[in-house]
Amino acid sequence: MNIVLIGMRATGKTTIGNMLSRSLKRDFIETDELIAKKSGRSISDLVDTFGWNYFRDLESQIVQEASLQDEVVISTGGGVVLRDENVIALKRTGFIVLLNAKIDTLVQRMKNNADRPPLTGAQTMRDEIVQILKERSLLYKKTCDVRVSTDEKNTKEVEQAILEIIKEKHI
Repeated sequence: MNIVLIGMRATGKTTIGNMLSRSLKRDFIETDELIAKKSGRSISDLVDTFGWNYFRDLESQIVQEASLQDEVVISTGGGVVLRDENVIALKRTGFIVLLNAKIDTLVQRMKNNADRPPLTGAQTMRDEIVQILKERSLLYKKTCDVRVSTDEKNTKEVEQAILEIIKEKHI
């Protein structure tokens, strides 16, 4: 069984995923990193050059490949839930953990990372986050097996919360 992390940008999926992989002695797969590696471009450049649909197609290929692995930790991009084929593949072999955070927390975290391409034409980062959450919140909730908040917790506390859930569920 794989451990799959989903959620909005800046919820800590990559950081927590790395930590979990070390603690659980499992390989770590970061789907956005594999997309960049496969395309030879940064995510921003890829989206700017070819558009979001092309990116989503690559993402679906990578998710299909990653979901064929066993006993790995997978960190997904925030929009992975937008395609049913991704959700089906990840659920087939994975226990899905939704990392979530309040809007203010996400805004604060995203201020430190200008490399992420905009997802909407919103005027402000806050407006974009609100718009994306409206589109994805239900998809995140339907997809996940469990939710873990990253608000007001350090990374070690988030990791411990997930490790306890995994132990409790015998995953």
